[in-house]
Amino acid sequence: MSAAVCKNTKLKRAGLFGLLLGCVLMGSSFYGDFWQMDGCLDSGGSYNETLKVCE
Repeated sequence: MSAAVCKNTKLKRAGLFGLLLGCVLMGSSFYGDFWQMDGCLDSGGSYNETLKVCE
């Protein structure tokens, strides 16, 4: 019985890790433009959304 509980715990941890990793990857790609724009504005520049460059 203890082996089944141990396997179940490992599966839960692996699933939770996979879910967390997926959220981080989706968030970083989704908010990539935001962080680029924010960094540009913080440095005193203006951000061209059409060309996606800091001017």
